[in-house]
Formats: sequence, structure tokens, C-alpha cells
Amino acid sequence: MPRQYQRKTARGMFTKDAMEMAVAANLEGRSLRKAASDFGINYKTLQRYVKLHQKDGNIEKATFGYSTQKKRIFSDEQEQALLDYIIEASSIYYGLTLREVRNLAYEVAVANNIPVPESRTGLRHSGNVTTTSCLCESRRQLHSIVHKHLTKQMLIHF
Repeated sequence: MPRQYQRKTARGMFTKDAMEMAVAANLEGRSLRKAASDFGINYKTLQRYVKLHQKDGNIEKATFGYSTQKKRIFSDEQEQALLDYIIEASSIYYGLTLREVRNLAYEVAVANNIPVPESRTGLRHSGNVTTTSCLCESRRQLHSIVHKHLTKQMLIHF
């Protein structure tokens, strides 16, 4: 099973600008379905944002598309600091296994008073998906560090 989700549809892949232009076109008199097809947006989605615009007067506060920001635990700076620590630990020959990285991520979250999902508080480590998505940009580097450490452990114990 792949660790990175492969998107199969283009649903929810519209930009904020396209939505704003489609809403403006609809408010200027273009039909809902015509405006939606011109900008490549589902007409029901456009209808929802038009109603939001008519209710609030703008759609600045609305979220667009599918977002994983709600599930995010660490900020970009915290992720980078955690990754730098893992790389530093590896460079002084104290590499961490993936399980230890997960434990470390959980401990950092608890120490910084960051809310952790309740499903993880009893386990005392972050989820596998959380850890790998948290360090997604540097995943190859992280896995090579973990793999290098595991290889060294296997050679020592063999």
C-alpha cells in the first residue's frame, strides 16, 4: 500500500480567483450553470459560494477545495526544527528509527502544549500518517536517515 495518496479525480481543484470570478459572473447576470462551466467549477459548489456571498457580502473567509490544514499538528517552523534535530542526531551516529521519530513527535507536541488527537494520547506516539505527512517534503531524506541507521544496527548485531 503506498504511503502517499494518489488523487484520482480533479474534484475541488479550483482556485480562489476562479471561484471569485465565477461568483462575480453569476451576480452580473450569467446563469449559474453557464458561469460554472466557463470557470470549470461544479454548479452546486458555485451555488453554495454564491449563497455565501449573498449572505455575508464577500467570500473572503470561505475555505476553498479540500484542505488538510485542520489535521496538521505542527507549524512549518516546528516541522523544520524537528527535521533538523533528526538530521543532527543522525549525523552524530545516533539515528532514530521511525518508531522513535513518532515518539519524539508526540513528546514535542505535548511539551509545546499542542493539541494531540485523543486516539494518540493513550499510545504515547504520533500516528504513522501524521509523522510521514508532517515530514512529507523531506520524507526521502528522513527515510534514508532511518534506513541508514537500521542498516548500521543490523550490521552491529550480526
